[in-house]
Amino acid sequence: YEGQGDLDTAAAIADEIVRLSPDSIRYLQKRVEFAFRADDRRRLAEAYVDLGDALLRDKQPDKARAVFQRVLDIRSDDLRASAAIEAIDAE
Repeated sequence: YEGQGDLDTAAAIADEIVRLSPDSIRYLQKRVEFAFRADDRRRLAEAYVDLGDALLRDKQPDKARAVFQRVLDIRSDDLRASAAIEAIDAE
C-alpha cells in the first residue's frame, strides 16, 4: 500500500502489526514515518512514544531518550515523554 501511495491503509496495517507485536521496532519506526508524511503531529507524538517505550524494553536507553526528546519537540507538555527522560537520566 505504501508503494501505491495509500499511506492511510499502510499506516493502518502498521498499526495492526504493532498491536500484534508491540516490540517490532521496524514497524514502530514505520508508524513514525507514516505520521510524519501525513503531517499528523498528534499521531507522530504517539508513534514516537510507542517507539521509545519499545527501545527501552530492548535495552536501548540512549536511542529511547532521543526519541522521547523528539516527542517533547513536538509537544513540550507531554508527561509520558518527560517522565521517561527523567527515568532514563536517573539510571
